[in-house]
Amino acid sequence: MDSWRQLVAPTKFTGREWFFRRLEAWLADPESRVWILQAEPGYGKSRLAQEIFQRYPDARTLEEGPAALVVADAPELHGFNPTGGKTILFSRPQLRLASLIGPGVLFETLDSMQLENITDLALHLSGHARADSILRSCGGNFGVAELLAASPTEMDVLRSLWQLAEDALQGSPNRDLSSQILTLLGETGGPLEAWRICDFLGTSAMRVREALTPLEPILKRQDDRYQVFSPWLGQAVTWSHFRDLEVLHASVITYFRETYPSWEEMSDPYGWDYLVHHCDRFARTARKKDFSVLHWLGEGPFLRQKLRQGGKLPGVLRDLERCLAAAMEESDLSRIAFYAFQLPRVRQERLAGEMHKLADLGQIESAQEYALLIPRENHKLLALLLLTWQAVDERRLELADRLLTQAVQVDTGNMFAELNLLIVSICACLLKGMPSREKDILELLSRDDQSGRAASNYLTLGLIEGLEDRLRSWVLRRGWNQAPHGNGTDQQRLSTFIGQSLRALKQNELAQMWSGALTRPAISQEDFDSKLKELIGLESEVERLDQLVDLADQVTRQHPSDWLGHAVGVLTMALQNFAQPDCWLRGFAQLSRLWMTFGPIPEAFEGLERLTQLANDLELENGLRVRIIADLALGFYRLGDSTRSQQLISKAAAGAVSELEAEKKTAALAFVGAATAQLNNPARARDLAFTLLEALEPPPGAMQDHFCRLTFRLASNANGTPDQFRQALGQDQRELVGLGNSPRERAYLLLGLARAAHHSGDADWSDQLMQQAAVQAHLLVVPKLKAWTLADLACLAWDTGQHDRYRAFLLEAEEILATEKTAIHRLEGMVDLCRAMGHSKDRRARAVHREILQGLDEVGQMEVCLSSALPRLLPLLQETETRELAKKLLEKLRSTPPELNQRDRDLYQSGLLHLELAFGEYDNALAALVPVVSPQVRSQALVDLAVGLTARDPREGLAWLPVISRQPDRLRAIRLILSELGAEKRPWRRQACHEALQQLTVLAQEDEATMDLVVSYWLTRESDRRKFEATGKRLGWIPEPAPMQPLIVKPA
Repeated sequence: MDSWRQLVAPTKFTGREWFFRRLEAWLADPESRVWILQAEPGYGKSRLAQEIFQRYPDARTLEEGPAALVVADAPELHGFNPTGGKTILFSRPQLRLASLIGPGVLFETLDSMQLENITDLALHLSGHARADSILRSCGGNFGVAELLAASPTEMDVLRSLWQLAEDALQGSPNRDLSSQILTLLGETGGPLEAWRICDFLGTSAMRVREALTPLEPILKRQDDRYQVFSPWLGQAVTWSHFRDLEVLHASVITYFRETYPSWEEMSDPYGWDYLVHHCDRFARTARKKDFSVLHWLGEGPFLRQKLRQGGKLPGVLRDLERCLAAAMEESDLSRIAFYAFQLPRVRQERLAGEMHKLADLGQIESAQEYALLIPRENHKLLALLLLTWQAVDERRLELADRLLTQAVQVDTGNMFAELNLLIVSICACLLKGMPSREKDILELLSRDDQSGRAASNYLTLGLIEGLEDRLRSWVLRRGWNQAPHGNGTDQQRLSTFIGQSLRALKQNELAQMWSGALTRPAISQEDFDSKLKELIGLESEVERLDQLVDLADQVTRQHPSDWLGHAVGVLTMALQNFAQPDCWLRGFAQLSRLWMTFGPIPEAFEGLERLTQLANDLELENGLRVRIIADLALGFYRLGDSTRSQQLISKAAAGAVSELEAEKKTAALAFVGAATAQLNNPARARDLAFTLLEALEPPPGAMQDHFCRLTFRLASNANGTPDQFRQALGQDQRELVGLGNSPRERAYLLLGLARAAHHSGDADWSDQLMQQAAVQAHLLVVPKLKAWTLADLACLAWDTGQHDRYRAFLLEAEEILATEKTAIHRLEGMVDLCRAMGHSKDRRARAVHREILQGLDEVGQMEVCLSSALPRLLPLLQETETRELAKKLLEKLRSTPPELNQRDRDLYQSGLLHLELAFGEYDNALAALVPVVSPQVRSQALVDLAVGLTARDPREGLAWLPVISRQPDRLRAIRLILSELGAEKRPWRRQACHEALQQLTVLAQEDEATMDLVVSYWLTRESDRRKFEATGKRLGWIPEPAPMQPLIVKPA
């Protein structure tokens, strides 16, 4: 065993069956006599050689002489001469291996990140307590993974890997230069060419080549680019040579500053990608930490020019994160605010548009990196599916497979209907191009939290052209079984529509199963005209449409040759008598499908043309007209008229793009994109879908810094006169009335302003604000919410010394709760009364505590578990007796009611987790999370867990934030954790809270509004008034002073 792996105990051989299958195939190949396998240290070459000897007892080593199979592990290649049998060589990377390449020699480099190797490594680590974290950090290397598993500390891993580096350096003729090169490769941001190493170290190519030769066994080499085989080796070298790093990074920075006079002239991709990394490392490794060189890049024209390069957005975001981290370490408030707002704005401004450009250029891997940066899960899923589809069309199936694997791992929530339709259409195309991934693609359509949506997905998929008959029948049956069945009329409408759509697809046998026999009783033209006249007189539009479609269905099945054109014309014109958009949409859709069942005959084309003309003539809302025209384009396509189909889809696309209202535009683009996908025009469909993503991720408008501005105004005027403070709060009542989006929001914002005015000593203004808050509270309708708000008003009234008003608010809250009919809501409101009573030390609160606990014991377990009453009541309980009663109630709730279905069981466990956290039972809270199945409920439960653990240790709470798979829940968790940090008053927790705030600032970059809240919290922590004012000027919260004008004295 190598000296660097002395800590690792021998383990049982697992996996690698894929290798032995290939070995058997090679042994059976008479053309190949030598197989050279090159792999990095720790890949497992020696273990493979040992296993070959176990499985092939007749195999011999190179030293033992000729045999049918010779196995050499790290052989000396001088004078190597293959025997008459088969020879397999295992070696670390070295240039001498190239001299063996020739006829009959198979040369191969084994990659530790290949899927088979990662799968084997996961199997090898199964059962280890830290298996997941080791698998993520080892880079697929068995040796590094075993070191991480066996070493008690990270320092032991670094020492072991440094021993590996030391072994390589021992054989170097120029140890000092080899050490410098290894240190540079360990610290660099990416692979380095040999000529670049010469430039950075300022030495000759001959000396660099000579110094690189002994290092090759511990390096990865592709063409002429080198890097260390594992990031852990880079850390080990950095740890050992830390004092050399400042000079090393300074030489790289100096090279770029001297080579390129301006950023506009720089053409070196390495500089654009990694110069910020070197500046950051230079500052951190300097004897005196100074980030000024890093901010020179972050605040100057460098990043702006980097964005202009195109395709550099992920790198720019990483650079801004480094700058933000440096600013937070220095507590530089103005730079924290600057970088924090830059991150979400740059991301939103460029992400979707640049990804679209990269996809158009065929740079799918680069576009994939952009797709993974999209914060909203639904939009990320759409982007990954579009790239998967493009990779399938370009026959890059391995890439498509990786993209689809990433797509199915995205946890999506509820989508709007048109986006869901687009996803279904894309999945239909993927099913044709990736039949081996059928199970994963269908799973994408069935995981929606609403069973009705999943059923709709399957039914829609079953009506798309091009599916196999087997699959079509299966998805239609599954969709029908999952659909929520309403009354008989609704079922009949759905069954009829499915049958008509199947007939339009010429699936007559399947259509007969859904809508009965294909023939119906004959009808004469006179009977037809009579029925049409009768149905037009019906008052109900829904009933009128049902009979109209039924009459059209009867005509299409009878197919009367002499009056078919007449029937098509009058049935089409009958649609103009409707007024409801839903009836128009369903009527156009069903008639167009019925005309499609005729096949390519003149009457069918005439019917579709009449529908098209009617859609243009009617005064329809733009989005509705777009959907109708796109659906008619699909009709012409199925009848074989591709030219007319493309004309209509172009018109629909133009209408969708021209829509001004954002919500209607996204719905129209999604619908037209779905229709275009079914027209067998994948490139155009993807273009529309990427345009949809740009509409869903619009460029940012005015900066969302409401909380920062309000905090700045309050803090700037806190020490000023009462008039200044009133102005900061916004004394103009017109401004205050407009605050918030609801009476409850306005009431609480006014309450906060009133409390701030009270603390400043302005009693008069505080009283006016409290009166306005009371007015908003009286506008509330829900008794529980009204009592809650009145209780908060009572607390403020007590603090301001208005005890009569306190009692009036409290009495009003009690009267409001008496009108609440739902027991659990009344109990929740009583908790707020107790809080207000406890605020004034009112002894009546104890009796109310017992009443609430008794009431909670009497209502259903499910209601108590999902209610906030018990967690909010617990901190108010001061008596041992009532706390014991609360614990008994929790013990009762730990027994899950057996009659609950899976969805309710998940909700129950989520509520139980919240209760366990309130009681401080953290281990029980983690146990309550385990049985939760629903992704939506689990994501919400993880929010409670992260916030609850923050109260114990902020680091524990933050560790759960990346696990929350849905963006709205992640952002809610950030806001709630921020509130917990703000409430923390213990001085010994100050450093932990500061570190947690730094992590929250980085995590909040997904959303500008959340970042606004986080930055406002940084503002509240700043005590230096000069830094405060500098931040306000930098971000435009206060105007810069006007420059002084020189005094000019005119001559007399």
